[in-house]
Amino acid sequence: MNSKTALSSAVVTLLLTVCVVAQDTDQSAATSNRSESASAARLVNNWLRMDKDRDGKVSKSEAEGQLKSSFDRQDADKDGFLKRSELEALARRRLRGRNPSTNNGRTPSTNADRSQSTTSKPAMSTEELLKLAPDGVVVVPDVAYREGNVAWKLDLAMPQERGDSPRPAIIYIHGGGWTKGDKRGQGIGSVLGYATKGFVSISVNYRLDADKKACIEDVKCAVRWLRAHAEEYHVDPNRIGAAGNSAGAHLALMLAVCPPSAGLEGDGPYQEYSSMVQSAHCSSTPIMPGFRRGKGAGLDVKIIQPMSYISGEVPPLYFIHGTADDKAPVAYLDEFVKALRNAGAKDVTYKRYDDGTGHGAYVKHIDESRRSRVEFLARTLRN
Repeated sequence: MNSKTALSSAVVTLLLTVCVVAQDTDQSAATSNRSESASAARLVNNWLRMDKDRDGKVSKSEAEGQLKSSFDRQDADKDGFLKRSELEALARRRLRGRNPSTNNGRTPSTNADRSQSTTSKPAMSTEELLKLAPDGVVVVPDVAYREGNVAWKLDLAMPQERGDSPRPAIIYIHGGGWTKGDKRGQGIGSVLGYATKGFVSISVNYRLDADKKACIEDVKCAVRWLRAHAEEYHVDPNRIGAAGNSAGAHLALMLAVCPPSAGLEGDGPYQEYSSMVQSAHCSSTPIMPGFRRGKGAGLDVKIIQPMSYISGEVPPLYFIHGTADDKAPVAYLDEFVKALRNAGAKDVTYKRYDDGTGHGAYVKHIDESRRSRVEFLARTLRN
């Protein structure tokens, strides 16, 4: 083969490669667009259920929740109605994280964002999350439950059919030692699954570069946000439960036992709403956590420890724990459960695995633990 032939062959190969890459990119973009369009349509149909006179648009008097509070901003032509085209535009903005410049549905980080939070890299893109949505489930990704920090976001999943009565809700909190993890991590499949069972479910992020007090304040703010937007998402504010594993279990438990008088509400919005939940399912729960070095200076460590909030008035609680847990010693949970029962707590379930199970009790006994979580949340939130 002479040099001209070799050069021509190389050029042809290069052009073919470019064409294949371009085709793959186009197909990926098309798939993403179809997924986004389907999710946008579900959101629009959900909002149009507010259209009580069935004229194909939502008036300000018909609008509920956040749609009502932002009505004037969304009413582009100022005719006093939100037409389908305006609702579709709003749905697209919601799905893209309310940012006109996105990267696969994720809001690009800025230097200011990075200075405020060191959240872990998202476990999956928004596109991947939307693809996972089961039939009949609407997913609303990257909702800001508070402004000012990239960590203050949640993903929400809810049944497409609005239903006659407001639905119970579940807030899922990821683990990761309060320093890592993401709302789209291991628990996201369960969150989507809860929506197929009639729950409105959310998976929440929180600050990972702060002390544990701030983590508690963040998830409390997320619960208050949910109550503040209960009408929009058709949630019964008196039927909200929490679930989590490890650090997430600690935060879920604090939502159940820590009253406003503890001083852990933080400076976030919606302070007129309660941050407490009506039940909590917790696995491998740290009962006596401390502060990391350099974090929580000047604070009394007892403020972040569930043991400080023993009461006979706690809501239903379910614990899963392994006796060989070397990260969250079982003796502390033994003492906590005993103290709750002595105080008169009426609904405390304790599944204690004495079979060498360590910190991964939920995963090791996944069939039983997953079933127990769904059954417990259904029992305590549906009635």
